[in-house]
Amino acid sequence: MIRPNALFVKSSDGVAWRQLQALWPTDGLLAPLETLRPWAALIVAPTLLQQVVEGVEPRMLRSALAQAKPYRFLESARDVAVALESIPLEAIAAALDMLMADRGEPQRTLERMHAAWLEGDLHAIQQIAVEAPMFNLAGIRQAILDVRNRAWAARLSELLDVRERTLVVVGALHLCGPGNLPDCLARPVQAVL
Repeated sequence: MIRPNALFVKSSDGVAWRQLQALWPTDGLLAPLETLRPWAALIVAPTLLQQVVEGVEPRMLRSALAQAKPYRFLESARDVAVALESIPLEAIAAALDMLMADRGEPQRTLERMHAAWLEGDLHAIQQIAVEAPMFNLAGIRQAILDVRNRAWAARLSELLDVRERTLVVVGALHLCGPGNLPDCLARPVQAVL
């Protein structure tokens, strides 16, 4: 049996670890569960319980490449890792315990957010996020959204000081709630959903 990593030492009884182990693919592109940083397990685990399709980012990137338009990323993989490393182990363990206790929650939340996104309803998207268990745990929202929004705003302030019109593509949760990206920018922006 694979030994639980430090993340599940914080978990109450190891049940979530065993359930996540059973759920984790043994072949394919994903790294073995026991080799991942705790935050990486937290980010990937819900996707194993969702029926997802290709998102906006790869489509936008393909379109930019096809049209020979310049593109930039707001952060590097290292930047993301640094932000997510700040999530307390207790919060990660609690989030994964909740995930394993209600495996249908990620799909329900995804479907509700998608419906709100199609309606262009940022208030509803924010409300759904507030109701999602993961975002009610200390440090998770801060690392996934708040810290990154502030860093992006600083970077965008430099990039947006050009005369040409610029399209910035971010996930919908970065556009709503306290500490959202437009508020961090402190300049007029138009949210397009």
